[in-house]
Amino acid sequence: MKTKFSKALYLVPLLYIGLIAIFMYLQFSGVDTFTSTVSHLTAMGRVSRSPLSGDDNISDLQIFGTGILFPLDKKNPIRIYSSDGLVHKAEPFKYRNFGNRMEIEMSSGLTLTMTPEEANNESVLMNIVFHDYSSIKSVSIPFSLMRDFFIDTTGGVPVFSINDKTSPEVTMLTLPMGATLDQSNNRITIPCGVEGIEGILIERTEEIQDPLSFWFSRKANLLSQAEYNLFLEEYLSEAMEGWRNSRFDTNNGTWEMADGEPVFSDKIATILLSESMNNNEYRNQYTRMIQAKEKSSQTLSLLTTPFLGDIIAGAKAELRTERTNLQTISNKIETDDYTVFNNHDLYNLIHIHSNEGMVEKLKTMADSADRSSMATNTLSGLLKYYLDRIESGDTGEKLAFNLDELAADYLLSKIQVLQEGFFLESNPYESDLLLSIRTGSYFIKIGNLTDRDIFSTLGMELIHSALKKSNIIGIIPAVLHFEDGHILTKGNVHPEDIYPIIFNNPYYPREYSASPEGTAGSWLYTSAPEVGVSRQGNSVKYSFKYKVGEIHNILIQGVEPFERMKMLGLNWKPDPVFYRYYSGWYYDKNNKSLYIKIRNKSEVEEIILYY
Repeated sequence: MKTKFSKALYLVPLLYIGLIAIFMYLQFSGVDTFTSTVSHLTAMGRVSRSPLSGDDNISDLQIFGTGILFPLDKKNPIRIYSSDGLVHKAEPFKYRNFGNRMEIEMSSGLTLTMTPEEANNESVLMNIVFHDYSSIKSVSIPFSLMRDFFIDTTGGVPVFSINDKTSPEVTMLTLPMGATLDQSNNRITIPCGVEGIEGILIERTEEIQDPLSFWFSRKANLLSQAEYNLFLEEYLSEAMEGWRNSRFDTNNGTWEMADGEPVFSDKIATILLSESMNNNEYRNQYTRMIQAKEKSSQTLSLLTTPFLGDIIAGAKAELRTERTNLQTISNKIETDDYTVFNNHDLYNLIHIHSNEGMVEKLKTMADSADRSSMATNTLSGLLKYYLDRIESGDTGEKLAFNLDELAADYLLSKIQVLQEGFFLESNPYESDLLLSIRTGSYFIKIGNLTDRDIFSTLGMELIHSALKKSNIIGIIPAVLHFEDGHILTKGNVHPEDIYPIIFNNPYYPREYSASPEGTAGSWLYTSAPEVGVSRQGNSVKYSFKYKVGEIHNILIQGVEPFERMKMLGLNWKPDPVFYRYYSGWYYDKNNKSLYIKIRNKSEVEEIILYY
């Protein structure tokens, strides 16, 4: 007799084996928390163990240090922006601790590493690593601040001080150039460069530090003085190629501008003549510029007259312009219009050309100005005004304080550090490169006056960054627009507009006070590198240092009528056609203008007026 068994009974062993497998899985798997430390940073999260694969998968990862937290979970993933416009999310799934180094593998091909950067174990470099960077545009990392901590962004550099008033410890967060820290959305965005993505440096210190000083003390790749000087030589060489050859039309005596218009440029002619004086090539360059001038029918300004003559016509044109400018400036001063400082030559126009009453009004206005509401160009012009006062011999603690406050508290915050370099933000997301160069030159002067290397280095970086944008003949964009990682340029600035700002050629024409007492209203214009003015009894003596045998033309303005003149050691009579001879002079009583042409017989020649 056969006994029949139900087929269901065959499932019993299978169920039994399955239950044993489940119990074994539960015994050897589970969810736990983990903590891992690298220097002063701690990583904490959940880890789930799989006995089948042997992998430990992590989630809810948080990395934190003093005052700052990086939450890396499903709610706060790292965002990867690709060049095709897509946004990918990276979440953690595996970590490895190598003792002094940690790796966290994330989705989307990203690996986060943390490594101590210095032997003192207080500085950690957080790196974002991809196997292939070709399609990566930028990466956005979430962060948050712990309770009572705040961020100090002083200085305009990519360094952020995270501290509070009660904690002795501070975290200094240094981002790559071009990175942004968005406190409203609590995200750090880092652009991807040619060589990949630079890391975030997280350093713990025991005292509050100025971000600017901290950053400068740690950036080894900033320009040295020698590197800056070499760069300027290279830039000037490129500009010279355009001035002497590629932009110059010898047949018409004109230079080609960026818009294609050919003109005789008195700016370029003056640069070439002053440079050739330094290089002992003056006679050849003078002949070339005279020929170019004769081929052109354009009216010349006062700028070229110390070399090429026509000083009477140039001076009269300059006086007309001066009167118009002074009237405009006077109106602005009377109405407390602080845009008057947009004129970066304001000191000369008022302290040299105007009168003492206007000088004092301007001083009061400058000291009472509300810096917080000023535009960048106005702040920079005010800085130049203070520098000009100090260089002219004006002293006082208040003047020095105003200069330092203006530079450190107002203009530094306008500097943007991008992947492209350092740029002064003239408008939101925009930099006027000529203004950036001007302000850079002012910072260099502040550094020299105060022995503060930070300002000198920052000034060199501003100029270097702008000039790196030049083409092969020294023309740079007028405006740099930067937003969302995109760099756009528009307009042009010619090297002849840049030259007087950054190259201190002693033979480049300039204005000096012509008053022995240093009072306003009397001034002279010359290409002589050294000038002296002094009063002796009933006479005023002017001295001019120049190369022996070379002719130069001089304008002295605001000269009261005098009885006689001594020049080259002799009593010299006036002549309306003095410009035909190697030396001579003429006095315009109506305009109080004294025109002089002189060939130096000795290195220093004196001109004495007797009253």
